Amino acid sequence: MKQTNSAIDVGKIFFCICIIALHTGLFMSCSASTNYYITKIVLRLAVPFFFVASGYFLGKKLCKIGISEYQTVILNYCRRLLIPLLVFEAINFMESCIFNYLNGSSLGDIFMKTVKAAIFYPPGALWFIQACIVAAMLLLPFLKGKRLGLALVIGFILYLFGLLCNNYHFLVEDTVMQRVVDFYMDYCRTARNGLFVGFLLIGLGIKCAQIEWKESRVIKYLIIAGGIYVLEILFLRNKIPADDGALLISHILIAPMLLLMLSQSKYTINYKLSILLRNLSTGMYLLHKPILFLVAIGTGSVILRFSITTIIALGICLFAYKTKFLRIDKLLK
Repeated sequence: MKQTNSAIDVGKIFFCICIIALHTGLFMSCSASTNYYITKIVLRLAVPFFFVASGYFLGKKLCKIGISEYQTVILNYCRRLLIPLLVFEAINFMESCIFNYLNGSSLGDIFMKTVKAAIFYPPGALWFIQACIVAAMLLLPFLKGKRLGLALVIGFILYLFGLLCNNYHFLVEDTVMQRVVDFYMDYCRTARNGLFVGFLLIGLGIKCAQIEWKESRVIKYLIIAGGIYVLEILFLRNKIPADDGALLISHILIAPMLLLMLSQSKYTINYKLSILLRNLSTGMYLLHKPILFLVAIGTGSVILRFSITTIIALGICLFAYKTKFLRIDKLLK
C-alpha cells in the first residue's frame, strides 16, 4: 500500500484545530495566564506554520521544473486559491452585513466597511488566503531572477513594520514613526497581509524546500528557536499590542524549523489518509468561521461552540469529499 511522509499533514490538521480553538475562545474560561500562554505558544503558531507549509509545497513544485515554468505554476497556485477566497468571502460578507445591519449600522457604513475589508482584511480568517496570493505574485519576479535571498531580506524589513503595527507598537510610542504606523492602521486596519507577513513567510517556506540539513542540525536549531520563542512571549506578557498580538519576530525562526523537522520525519500513515488530513486542514479552515457565526447565536458555552463548529466543519468536508455533491469538494481542498 502506498505510503508517504505524513508528519506535515498531521501538523496541518493539528494547527487547523488550533485555529478553531482560537476563534471560538476555547481557553478563555481558563485563568488569564493559562489562556495567554496557550494562545501565544500553541494557537498563534498555526498561521505562521500554514504560511511556511504553503510556501514549502509550492517550493517543492518549483524545484522540479525550469525557471521558464515558474510563472505558470505560481499563476495556477493563485487561481486555485482565488476561487475559494471569492466564494467564502461572499458568504462571510453576507453574514457580516446581516450582523451589522441588525446592530443598527446604516447601509452606507456597511458598504464602506465591506469595501475596506475586501481590500485590506477579508473576514472569516480569509486574510490568510488573500495574503498567500499576494505574496506569491510578489515573489514571482524574485524567483524568476534567482533572487530569493534578496526577497527574504526585503521581506524581513517589511515584517519589521508589521511587528510595529502589532505586538511591538510600544517601540514607536511618542515618536514620529508612531504617526506613520497609526495612519496606516487607521486606513488599512492591520498589517497582517501578503505584503508585511505573507511575503516573508511564504518565501521562507520556499527556501525550506531547497534546504537539505541533517536531522540533528534541524533539531538543534528548533530547540534554539523554541527558547527564543518562549522568551519573546514572556517579554511581551504585559505589553499592549496595536492589533491582535498575533505577530512575533520568533515566528520567522520557529515556524520554518518546525516545518523542516516534520518534513524529515519518518512517521508515515496510509497515503489516502494523509491526503484526507491535508484536505481537511484546508476545508475546515474555510468553513469554520461561517459555521461559528451561526453556532455563536445559539450557545454561549465556549466548549460547545468549539465542539459543534469542529464537528459540523468535519462532517461537511467528509460528505463533500465522498459524494462530490455539486463539486463542493473542489472548494474544500
